Amino acid sequence: MIDSPSGQPAAPDRGSARRIVLTTFGSLGDLHPYIAIALGLRARGHHVILATHESYRPKVEGLGLDFRPVRPDLPDWRAEPGLARRLMDPRRGTFRIIREVVLPGLRQSYDDTTAAADGADLLVAHPLTYRVRRRRGQSAGRTGRRG
Repeated sequence: MIDSPSGQPAAPDRGSARRIVLTTFGSLGDLHPYIAIALGLRARGHHVILATHESYRPKVEGLGLDFRPVRPDLPDWRAEPGLARRLMDPRRGTFRIIREVVLPGLRQSYDDTTAAADGADLLVAHPLTYRVRRRRGQSAGRTGRRG
């Protein structure tokens, strides 16, 4: 979409609307940029689906965006005292997140993301969803459907 000469966004062209799936994994710091992108795309007339952790469903749907769950859900910090401290440790936190959260749910995450991306014209993917993009025949920088 190109801005009009007045600097305001041009009216959406419904004929060029696309089905766009955004996927993200992680904290609110990961989610919020994808929400901003989703809202901008929706304002331009696209059908946007945000696929992420189930615990973010109320936030995403509360903004009027379509939601698809992607496992694993985030750990419940209240149920396991000390978990946040262990996973956010400056030296070992990233390793622990990958080992304890990401890897055990990788197959489920892949399956959920693949299902969410079905029929999409464009998949805007978090780095952890790279393999789904590759399987769909989309490399970095290339969009569109196969076939």
